[in-house]
Amino acid sequence: MKYYMNKKTIILFLLPALAFMTVFLFYPFIMNIIKSFNESNGFMNTAFVGLDNYRRMFTDNTIHKAIKNTFELMLYIVVIEVGFAILLAVMVNSITKGKKVFPDCILFSNCHLSYSNRYDVQLILCI
Repeated sequence: MKYYMNKKTIILFLLPALAFMTVFLFYPFIMNIIKSFNESNGFMNTAFVGLDNYRRMFTDNTIHKAIKNTFELMLYIVVIEVGFAILLAVMVNSITKGKKVFPDCILFSNCHLSYSNRYDVQLILCI
């Protein structure tokens, strides 16, 4: 592996990703945490209420039901998806004829050829 002596190139390539993550990930996350300690009745009228929003949230029965339903749905989805994936993996592993061709068929079943005009062919991966 080649060690790059010029760190400016690496930084130049990483700056757009860092800027994108800052604008669309870090800033909204931090602002949501800050705004969770305020109460707002409009766009400009905010008042600091401290932990009252969290106290009200944890004493509300609706939020307990929503959290329970979320975890229940998450459990069902994970069990069904993992079970289905294991079932498909066992089925694919048990194939004897065409064992080398079948993984390619699975890969190319997720690919589509797009003919936008007569001379332009694009391969679009739908994964």
